[in-house]
Amino acid sequence: MTSIHRLSQSVQTRARLLPALCWLVVLCACGTESEQITFAFGPTDGTQFTQKLTHSRVQEFSQGGSQTHASESATLFTITRTETGYDVRAEQISTAMKRDGEQIDDPVTGVLRDMPATYETDAEGKLIGIRGFENITERMKAELPPQLSEILVPVLTEQTLVQRGTVEWNERFGNFVGKTVSLGDLWMSIRPFEFAQELSTAQYVATWFPELAKCGEKDCVRVRIFYDTDREALRQKLAATIGERAARGVYDVEAGNQGSPPEGFRHSVEVNRLVEYSTLLPREEIQKRITRRSLPLPEGGIGVLTVNETKQYVFEYSQAQAPAGDVAQP
Repeated sequence: MTSIHRLSQSVQTRARLLPALCWLVVLCACGTESEQITFAFGPTDGTQFTQKLTHSRVQEFSQGGSQTHASESATLFTITRTETGYDVRAEQISTAMKRDGEQIDDPVTGVLRDMPATYETDAEGKLIGIRGFENITERMKAELPPQLSEILVPVLTEQTLVQRGTVEWNERFGNFVGKTVSLGDLWMSIRPFEFAQELSTAQYVATWFPELAKCGEKDCVRVRIFYDTDREALRQKLAATIGERAARGVYDVEAGNQGSPPEGFRHSVEVNRLVEYSTLLPREEIQKRITRRSLPLPEGGIGVLTVNETKQYVFEYSQAQAPAGDVAQP
């Protein structure tokens, strides 16, 4: 799960994804009957793992100049059974950040590091609520420089953090709980997408289940997810990756009244995840995303800002939950 404790000053310009799906079409790209699996959130009480995330971001401007950001973080997750479901506690234990190779300090990360989040779910793993951010406004006012807190307090609120955490939970767990799929199935959907509080558009989502794999002694499934605000670009990606027949399903999803992105804007993401389908515990994941947008130049005209990001996740389980062997590689 992407750590929601790593929000920083860039929160104002990061995309905010809304959880609602307009409607969903399930297509089978395999052509023949194949093995079925059913996803369930069923981790053992006391399951504990450390998520290590390496995140790189490169910003390039068409008129010249670039900036690189790199960070490494470790977050400890502890899963506890409750009378009604599960509590999943996420505690960030380390963070290091660099800009253009130089170490930097982020005071916001320091505040959030001391505010572990607890995801409360029902017995099936559906999210009920998130605890831990109730005092975020007071903490920022007390611990951050006044100039910085004035900017962040209206943006980095309890509601914002809970909403972001909810989206992340659903993308990893909630959207899959109880679903049965055949290998080769392709889910097509659409959802609202907001970027930097500046624009709203539609984002097309394709979720593909290409193969089973072994995670040591555990049974896992490969999940590949493609997000794109450009429907035709997504169709071409699916045609090259899966096949033209499956790719045509992109145009079966209606955009409704969500509108098209402005000229020059595109946001695309590719996720490659290996997950233990009987528990929905992640075993490995890599995300790649590209955001491209047009910006007015001070001297007139239009420039293009391109941001390339890569997130590499490694999940280290405690001895009781560790797979007995190496995880299968993509």
